[in-house]
Amino acid sequence: MASVKASASGITARLTILSFVDYLGVSLVAPQIGMRIRETGASHTVTGLISSSYGAIQLLSSTPHGLCCDKFGRRNTMIISSFILTVLYLALARARSFIFLLAIRSLLGMFKHTQSNMKIIGGDVCKGVDRTQFISTINSMSGFAFMIGPLLTAELPKQSCFYISSTLCGLCFLAISNVTFWYIPETLNQTPKEENVAPDHPTEDTVAPLDQQTTDTATGVTPPPPPPATFLEQLSKYKKLRVVFLFRFFAALSVVIIRYFIPLYTMHYLGFNIRNNSHMTSFVGFTGVCCANAAGHISQWVPDKRKLTLYSSVLLCCAVSSSLFATRIELLMLTQFALSLATQNLRVVIDSIILSSVGDKDRGEVFGVGATVVSMCRVGGPILAGVLGDFHMMAPLVCSLGFAVAATGVWWFGADPDKDIKTE
Repeated sequence: MASVKASASGITARLTILSFVDYLGVSLVAPQIGMRIRETGASHTVTGLISSSYGAIQLLSSTPHGLCCDKFGRRNTMIISSFILTVLYLALARARSFIFLLAIRSLLGMFKHTQSNMKIIGGDVCKGVDRTQFISTINSMSGFAFMIGPLLTAELPKQSCFYISSTLCGLCFLAISNVTFWYIPETLNQTPKEENVAPDHPTEDTVAPLDQQTTDTATGVTPPPPPPATFLEQLSKYKKLRVVFLFRFFAALSVVIIRYFIPLYTMHYLGFNIRNNSHMTSFVGFTGVCCANAAGHISQWVPDKRKLTLYSSVLLCCAVSSSLFATRIELLMLTQFALSLATQNLRVVIDSIILSSVGDKDRGEVFGVGATVVSMCRVGGPILAGVLGDFHMMAPLVCSLGFAVAATGVWWFGADPDKDIKTE
């Protein structure tokens, strides 16, 4: 058990390794889920609904998970959720019916918040530039793992591919649970002292003890704690971050839909087979690694977050729109690189603002709100893309989302800095 206080660099190094193991396990299974559901005899509609069940449950569980991190500790929450994920992925390996797959996918959506956990822990022990660099490194692990995972899956025996992949994924989360137990200390209330915390989110030092806040001095009776805030109440609580959450929504929805659309586009118009699409997925992962590492340095070269967000949002708009008109593989690869660069820049900016704009007691909650916004996109994105795809309206949808991201960037760039969040 990690009882000694480790250095910030030691903790972030371990979290980086754990993040790669996490993403690698998921990258082995995620590309096969749709085909596995189809093998059980499910229709396209049922396949889409089961695929969206993961995001639907995350929509409900992201904020409660963040609250658990604040109440019970980041380390304890990650140990328990990683162990549960181990059991679920091992059960997924033996799933034979779409009902069982639906149940497992829903439970995975409930407990798969380990990446948010790692970013919260990193936010506790890092500050300023170190925090931005940590977030970009964690994001690069996503691309690195999704570059390797599909290539490994393509080499597995076809008959037992899903079984082996799900089992390996379960073992990855078992390793995460054990490493967290032995080598990751609890970081709640360990935010660096020199960090500036927003005044409307007081730190523990400025808040009265719990018994002084809740005990009625006349009767001496301690009233029950207030009920948990709803998602809309939490959005209102963090209203100064509303534009950040809006960015997160539009950008995530654009990426979810374009990633859903690209494999269908390449198979229909470019004659790709499953192996070619696996290689394209690996290329997207490779660009994610390069762009995530570059994003950390870019955020230091352009310290004004509004200006960086404006540039990235315009680039994302051009990338998603151009993807619809790429008639050659070279052009498609170029648009995917631009999309990765814009997305990684926005992720670094958004995550660093969220982590640095609140005190340590609220960090888990506000990160959960942000994850809930992304979960909305994971639920609605595939369904919306499927419906509009049937009516041949995919192009207007993608272009509209790209312009929405760019418009939000222009709006924030022109906002009054005195009425907005700190972005320097």
